[in-house]
Amino acid sequence: MNPRERFIKTLSFNSPDRPYFHHAFGLMPGVIERWHKEGLAEEVGEQDIRTYFGFDLKGRGVAVNLLFDPPFESEIIEETDEYIIRRESSGQVTQMYHEVSSLPHAIGYPVETPEDWPAVKERLRYSSSRFTSDWVEQAKRTQEADGLPLSFGGEGFYWMPRDLLGDERLCLWYYEQPEIVRDILATYTDLLCALAEEIVTEIQVDTVHFGEDMAYRGGSMIGPNIFRAFMLPCYKRVFDIFRAQGTRLFSIDTDGLVDGLIPLFLEVGVNVLGPMEVRAGNDLVALRRQYGRQMAFTGGLDKLVLPEGKQAIDRELESKIPAMLELGGYLPSLDHRVVIETPLAAFGYYVKRAWELMGQEELAARVQHSELVT
Repeated sequence: MNPRERFIKTLSFNSPDRPYFHHAFGLMPGVIERWHKEGLAEEVGEQDIRTYFGFDLKGRGVAVNLLFDPPFESEIIEETDEYIIRRESSGQVTQMYHEVSSLPHAIGYPVETPEDWPAVKERLRYSSSRFTSDWVEQAKRTQEADGLPLSFGGEGFYWMPRDLLGDERLCLWYYEQPEIVRDILATYTDLLCALAEEIVTEIQVDTVHFGEDMAYRGGSMIGPNIFRAFMLPCYKRVFDIFRAQGTRLFSIDTDGLVDGLIPLFLEVGVNVLGPMEVRAGNDLVALRRQYGRQMAFTGGLDKLVLPEGKQAIDRELESKIPAMLELGGYLPSLDHRVVIETPLAAFGYYVKRAWELMGQEELAARVQHSELVT
């Protein structure tokens, strides 16, 4: 069974030949450099980690630009010994500190006043040139020759306007500038639907996937009424196009505590959810008991236990993997990027122990750098 077949069967609560085990989110800045010092071969880069450690390979998306055309011009605005400030192709202005293992954080946005939106809107018009010239061939090669799952999607209907406005401004504008938020969402949804209509004439995607990041430790950034008024119609429009053609997996990635969001996601037809961040309060096994086969899950393994040692890793994996695999509909993975405090041997041990708990002793035996003493 190839990774595509295994992926689809797993998330559809069917019976694959073995569990699908993936590495979803990569590494935080500085991790690969640490691992090189601890014995990982220099030629092994972050892009090689999935293959090197024996994970199932990640799927690919349709080769199409879902956002700005043309993109904003990238440029460095300021750089000091402490940080770098850059304008990104998304239009955001970001700041990143050199000596801290973190991702860039936005300090400026492309839409900060109502007058900024019309010019940005022009970058979200449909054009067939958004597709690469060989997008159909790439898609068929992904599914057939390479045996990998094919997806469509990108930023979701909270994430996309949040990237234009910022969380605080977006949450205010739902009430203060609702017509602009609706126009942003209608413009974006029109674009996605036009692209989707073109895609379904040529291929059937395996999953529709959107990133949302619309929750934090305390729960959702927005309430059910805002979700239903602004986001629900957008999801339904896009999902209906693919569902009519036969796609059955509709996936959301959102950080934070998701218990209050799951009923809303079910309402729009989402049936796969991750990454189930543990320190945000998500109880993966309890949610499985609550929702059964209504929702498949990905992630849910606490990335922050890896630096704590062998016993902590064992407790985390043993408390979740067997219970989640019993019913199916679960892709084991860490609940976000590997943090810089994680030793190479701890990551290797995590991979090996996970394979063992999935009953894959032969695959476990192949894992390198897995001799964690404590």
